[in-house]
Amino acid sequence: MPGWRTYAKHGAPWEDIIALCNELQVNAWINIPHLADDDFIKRTAEMFRDQLDPNLGVYIEFSNEVWNGMFPATRWANNMGVEAGLGPEPWRAGAQFYAEQCKRMFDIIDPVFAGPHEKRLRKVMATQAGNIGIGRISAKHKDIAKYADVWAIAPYMAFNVPVKPMRWNKSMPIAEVARDWTVDQVFDYMLETSLPASIRDMEQHKELADEYGLELVAYEGGQHLSPLGSANRDTKLVNLLSNVNRDPRMGELYTEYINAWEDVGGDLFCFFNSGQRYTNAGAWGHFEHWGQPLETAHKQRAVEAWAAGKE
Repeated sequence: MPGWRTYAKHGAPWEDIIALCNELQVNAWINIPHLADDDFIKRTAEMFRDQLDPNLGVYIEFSNEVWNGMFPATRWANNMGVEAGLGPEPWRAGAQFYAEQCKRMFDIIDPVFAGPHEKRLRKVMATQAGNIGIGRISAKHKDIAKYADVWAIAPYMAFNVPVKPMRWNKSMPIAEVARDWTVDQVFDYMLETSLPASIRDMEQHKELADEYGLELVAYEGGQHLSPLGSANRDTKLVNLLSNVNRDPRMGELYTEYINAWEDVGGDLFCFFNSGQRYTNAGAWGHFEHWGQPLETAHKQRAVEAWAAGKE
């Protein structure tokens, strides 16, 4: 809430998000907490309707990644879905319960934005980019996707290096192999495997979005070079992945990636993320530190060039 010394634990308050969007003249995107009651949802929608610049809109999404088992919201949805009798398989019941919670939220916020504010509201349904199956389950459950405006995915280009072979991705080298790869070998893999896989995800989700007349957007995206589990203690592997991100070819890869997104028909794309130092958890920042020269920030330079062409 406003006045807290840090927003790191609980997130930024709505008031600050609204003020920032008004200052920058950009649309807002918010995530409704999964345990929010109807009154909280309604008052949140009213706040954004009344306090956000009337020329701006707001994307409203129910929770975040309610398919990702690392988050409490997913475990909650899975349990609630089974308890509601949606099926014995928690993951499937959870996907259907998520859809029902989206519909509950839509029914509350639609009247708030009725009339002259209707076009300011973008109702979001989101799913896992690499799992079109779970996306279809959510979308087709009672055809709830027809009540949304936006279908949101995170079509990362992945090079997620495990300690042991992954049965669902047999082409991915394990850590003890990848650690001895060169930067060139990683780029070969990204161009031959990671980028095509990401494009296939984009295409599949665009087809599903089109089926329901929804806009396809990326709530997150970019490179996803990450050592998994205890592989993040392998300094040689971590350094390799960091150096791939520092290579000028990463900017070229981003340009191909962004062009593919446009070719598929994707709309809004939110890159993850603007600034963060590289660590054993990944090289996520477009800038490694504030003040880094743009000529060495290859991901950022590619994105800025693309954005400049949209002006």
